[in-house]
Amino acid sequence: MATAGQSSQAESKGESHKPSGLTAVFGEEIEQLKKTAIGATMELVHQVVTDAVPEPVRPDLGKIIERVTIKLGGEPASGPVFETRA
Repeated sequence: MATAGQSSQAESKGESHKPSGLTAVFGEEIEQLKKTAIGATMELVHQVVTDAVPEPVRPDLGKIIERVTIKLGGEPASGPVFETRA
């Protein structure tokens, strides 16, 4: 039999966590929004950083930023997030 302390420890570890409310209804959509937001943010970082470094460094830096995006739980964007004006 679990004590109150053991029960709260299990909940804090996510072992018996069940989604409720909006998470239960929109969990997949919320997760997709998080992935998209991380991807868009990291693509913006990619745009800013690669514009500031020499051309020979850009491809490797782009690959590193893409790997970081994935490790953060995002989906890499397939192109520029923001258009730059000339």
